[in-house]
Amino acid sequence: ALGTLGVLGELTLRLHPMPEFEATWLASFEDLAAAQAFVARLIDSTVQPTRVEILNRAALTACGGGEASAAVAVSIGTAEEAVRAQGQTVARFAGATGATLAPLDTRFWTAYEGAMAPSEAVLLHVATLPTQVGETAAEAERAVAAAGAVATITGSAVLGGLSVAFSVVELHAVRRIVERLRELTGPIGGSVLIHRAPAAVRAVVDPWGPVEPGAFALMRGLKDEFDAKRVLNPGRFVGGL
Repeated sequence: ALGTLGVLGELTLRLHPMPEFEATWLASFEDLAAAQAFVARLIDSTVQPTRVEILNRAALTACGGGEASAAVAVSIGTAEEAVRAQGQTVARFAGATGATLAPLDTRFWTAYEGAMAPSEAVLLHVATLPTQVGETAAEAERAVAAAGAVATITGSAVLGGLSVAFSVVELHAVRRIVERLRELTGPIGGSVLIHRAPAAVRAVVDPWGPVEPGAFALMRGLKDEFDAKRVLNPGRFVGGL
């Protein structure tokens, strides 16, 4: 809730040991639709990956992973024998969806974390269905391209969470991009949040987007209960909470 309900005084975490053995592969595709088909096979299988991340061409290039139109990075960490067995399944799925599969050094993830555009860029967080992650990423590419920019897209393929970054364009163009993606994701229960953008963007587009009235009433009730005097980040959250 972005600090609008309380302050953490103590935090207890449960830590898990590092896996005995870990391997990462990069499946490269001709388009995002093929990447989505690959992800669908993973979701419906017994493979237990630790990470499944989708990348578009711009993100892949930023990671130094080549110039394919789309890619999916898969990591599996457990006992070595199990990793190798599941890796064979990943290779079979890659072959069935026309992908080129290559092993990756674990340092890939360091490059991946830094792949998003510079801090002055607009950054959107898009929530969609895992079954539509490729379609949503492709539509984001088209919407940003129509504004004269290039989208860098990464995200968790099995959770349907995408990060879409692009250089700052004309303010109303940002609004059109956000509105188009909200039109796409809204009917399936998704959302588009403006995570980072120039302050002027707020004047032309709501960074949070529409909220179902019942859900907003619940959030407002919680705010009234925990922060009746409005001292915790007032106005920082959705709907001015």
